[in-house]
Amino acid sequence: MEHDELVERSSVVSEDVECGAQYGALNQRVLPRSVAQTPLGAAVAALVPGLVLVTCVLSASSVGLAAFWKPEVPSLALAAWKTQTWTLAVIPMVVFEAARQRAKGVFWTAALREDRRLRWHVFLASCAQMWWSASMMIALRYTSVSNAFLFNNAHGVILVVSRLVAGSGIHKQELIGVLLGLLGAVIAMWTPGERAPNSTFGDAVALTGSVAGALCVALTREARDVLPSGVFSLLLNVLSAPLFLIIGLVSPSTYTFSRSPSTGLFGWLAPEMLLFALFLGGVCGLLGGSGLIVLFDFLPSLVISLVMLLEPIIGAYLTASLGLTPWPELHSLCGASLVIVGIACIITTSSSSLESTHVPRPNARSP
Repeated sequence: MEHDELVERSSVVSEDVECGAQYGALNQRVLPRSVAQTPLGAAVAALVPGLVLVTCVLSASSVGLAAFWKPEVPSLALAAWKTQTWTLAVIPMVVFEAARQRAKGVFWTAALREDRRLRWHVFLASCAQMWWSASMMIALRYTSVSNAFLFNNAHGVILVVSRLVAGSGIHKQELIGVLLGLLGAVIAMWTPGERAPNSTFGDAVALTGSVAGALCVALTREARDVLPSGVFSLLLNVLSAPLFLIIGLVSPSTYTFSRSPSTGLFGWLAPEMLLFALFLGGVCGLLGGSGLIVLFDFLPSLVISLVMLLEPIIGAYLTASLGLTPWPELHSLCGASLVIVGIACIITTSSSSLESTHVPRPNARSP
């Protein structure tokens, strides 16, 4: 009986233990071991993962600032620009990772060349990421902003259901964390009386994007077991950028294959857009997007999924702090607090799983 319970428990905590075992690796890369072992160093080291997470969320949420900075840029063109500038911004990171791997006698191109399954995972993840973003833009034409956001970001529930269907099990505390996160997002994004005429179709489109989001999160975790974060970011964007261009060209809206700052799919190349392009690629893309991909090594997929629920909420407060929009209502703050509580529930589960399960620590990879 005890043996069966241990087997069942180990299947539930496998991802949590893997992430928890690498959670301290981020601290060791920032602080030398001699410093980390001092009381002050230990206190600082304990804050490092949280600070990295906050930095990534703030950077990713800055897409809302970009939209208000250049309101004349259509949403699809903005998404295409972000993908292109992010691709360029991540190149120095890829060069650094390649140098580190070459010094160790390994290189990620060998893994891609020899592993067909890995190549498919990267390709499908890029397609899923593209549809995840595109479905949100399409849904906004037919349904309310709150509905489009909530249905497009229900991937946490989809991840939970997929784990239950697969028989891998899930902690009750993880389920509570996901439900609290979604409830918090509903409260934060609730807009009284907001209703669109074709909301059913728009909601359905947004929900397909949520399925794509869950697929992207799951494939990212598997691919990150082999590929460094910068390399994966580069491959993800190189493959999805042409898909954005195709959608833009066949879209009923007016997009051009040019550098026009208002309608061009390469508008960020215009001289007056240089600072804006640096912000899109460096802050929103490199710090926000690639930063979250790095955190896949240290946090469970459900935590990353819930963190994404905070992006538009934090974005609303960022734009309000700069005087671009009114301050959100009190219910938005209450909802964001519930999302944070949900994230804390899952992180606590990961920590307790690590403490109660003895596994050898995996070799730390280059982020």
